[in-house]
Amino acid sequence: MVSMRQSNIERRRARDECREKLSKHIHQRLGIKVKAADVRLNPRPNDPYAWRILPGEEHSLSRVFVKNLSDHSIGTFRLLCREIGKTFEAVLSSTQSSSLDSILSVPEPSFSVMINELREENARLYQEVYELKSKVRVELGKKKLVEEENCKLRSSQVRLQAQVQGYANTLDHFRSNVTRCIFGLEKALPISEGLLRNVSIDEASRTA
Repeated sequence: MVSMRQSNIERRRARDECREKLSKHIHQRLGIKVKAADVRLNPRPNDPYAWRILPGEEHSLSRVFVKNLSDHSIGTFRLLCREIGKTFEAVLSSTQSSSLDSILSVPEPSFSVMINELREENARLYQEVYELKSKVRVELGKKKLVEEENCKLRSSQVRLQAQVQGYANTLDHFRSNVTRCIFGLEKALPISEGLLRNVSIDEASRTA
């Protein structure tokens, strides 16, 4: 019995805390003062506020907002306190927004609106990054082609240098052979001339 009474006290405390936070959120977001005891998860048509659930969270939260606040458990109260302003928010009631515009302070941007703006900004940044990546790929492709062409030119240069060196070596070899031949001829000519003179003298002697 004591345990049940304590549980009821804790549940009432959690419910009251949840009402207070919801009331403060409505006032901060919309400038509307709603007593904590009058806050509803399922507002009436003439209430100046309504609740909007962040897209993607409908499945987990939509069942919460079809019940009265007092019908929920401690776990749901804590969930609402934790998620308020994150996965759901207070917005102007569609039936009251036009009449309240003149007396309400300008509300802060809706978190869902901010999320949509962030998504659009992210999409724009993604497109810019994609375009930059495409440009980088093109430039890298050009750079690669230039590097490949330079590599081919360097290979051709090395090959031509090797051929030139080969021709130079061949030329040196021919020059060396010619030099040896000239040197041999220079040595052989005096001997030949001597032999010719001796032959001439012998022939002259025989004739006489």
